[in-house]
Amino acid sequence: MSLLLGAHMSVSGGLHRPMVLETDKDETLAHDVRNLTLLRGLCLQD
Repeated sequence: MSLLLGAHMSVSGGLHRPMVLETDKDETLAHDVRNLTLLRGLCLQD
């Protein structure tokens, strides 16, 4: 899961998203997990 999350972050937000503050890390992680869930749903539909 961590590898998938890392790859997703580098592709979707790593380049244009600024460094995440420690206080925002949990919220950002939750956002990335939601994106992963959406992407996984799209992949399953294909």
